[in-house]
Amino acid sequence: VVGLDDAELAPLCAAHACTVANQLFPKGRVVAGRVADLAALEQAVAATGKSALRTIVQKVSGGFHSPFMAPAAGELRAALDAARVQPPDRAVYSNVTAKPHDADADAVRDALVAQLTAGVRWEDTVRDALATRAVAAFYEPAPGAQLKSMMKRIDADAWKTVRGV
Repeated sequence: VVGLDDAELAPLCAAHACTVANQLFPKGRVVAGRVADLAALEQAVAATGKSALRTIVQKVSGGFHSPFMAPAAGELRAALDAARVQPPDRAVYSNVTAKPHDADADAVRDALVAQLTAGVRWEDTVRDALATRAVAAFYEPAPGAQLKSMMKRIDADAWKTVRGV
């Protein structure tokens, strides 16, 4: 959903059993839900009558980063408990908190399990990285310019410094 701020989108999501799975940029959110609920949400968004609204249905194989992934949490927890996890030795951001992971392996495991069902806070993560100067530079690591496009909407000054690699 592009074009609604969070205060406008939240009640529509709640009314149609949908949830924000990813905050890409201001007024740009990925929403998860059952197919019929997403279709109803799409109609409700259109019914707001706001100009410059867009809804794009993505073909994905699951409701990632949403409560729809809860049935997989136990298995992920077991796999993480069996894995050797070391705290990061540099700033590695959590999608759940939009802050760097704690320097504690158990806290990292907890955050990774939470990430399964919690929305990705990309916009907040970028803002934190800029505010704390935790990241010296931003690079687009793939073909295209999707990350750069999102950065332009998050912070126009930072957008000017994003480089493709």
